[in-house]
Amino acid sequence: MHGILQVCCPDQRGLVAQISQFVHHWGGNIVHADHHLDEGLFLSRLEWELAGFQLSPAAMCQEFAPLAQALHAQ
Repeated sequence: MHGILQVCCPDQRGLVAQISQFVHHWGGNIVHADHHLDEGLFLSRLEWELAGFQLSPAAMCQEFAPLAQALHAQ
């Protein structure tokens, strides 16, 4: 099984690093990543293996919220 995170936020340096570091920190092994820009918006989709991932879906939302807020992400 895989987890999927989709992020949309204003473009800025270090976004791929910050988002992928979050998944890595909680034990996720990224198996697919897609990132691109569209009219100044950074769009990202990360997919990772759930085996070994340390967060439930509810906890994932709670733990990701501060980063999402800092990035002005949806």
